[in-house]
Amino acid sequence: MRGILKAFKETLGAAGRAPVTEMYPYEPARMTPRSRGAPGLLWNDEVDEIVCTGCRACARECPDKCIFVSLERYAGDKTERKTIVDEFYLDLALCSYCGICVYVCPYEAIEMTPEFAYSSYSVRSMVLDKGELVQIARGMQRTTTNPPNASGAPGPKLPEDQPVEESAAEPEGET
Repeated sequence: MRGILKAFKETLGAAGRAPVTEMYPYEPARMTPRSRGAPGLLWNDEVDEIVCTGCRACARECPDKCIFVSLERYAGDKTERKTIVDEFYLDLALCSYCGICVYVCPYEAIEMTPEFAYSSYSVRSMVLDKGELVQIARGMQRTTTNPPNASGAPGPKLPEDQPVEESAAEPEGET
């Protein structure tokens, strides 16, 4: 009998407290200040380009190998660099949000942002280019959720005769 009364008291006490359940899809999740979301690239407003110099330290040290960086020669007069980053892609479908890319970057060009809720039906739309990574770092929502167009952006160009097959495994039906 004592156990029943104790359980009843606990139930009534819990009914009077505020719920702790988060209604995530309908209300934004509360993120703690030290939580890690998607990596983002920082922008240098003085020279109007990303801070990244293309040293590829992040791509070398990434345990998931989800970062691709390519360089090009620079002939402009905004900066004294001889090469600048031509392409910077990060595949969020592979990324484990470990933050190693942030720690190994000698120029502090990458930061972990509070943006964490990325999902898609297409694996290709999870590949972010440098423009989208800058938007994430500035706190803006992603503007594109479409798979790459014919020019191959975002993501490396693929031969026309070899389409990428996405896993289309359907779950087994219930019997």
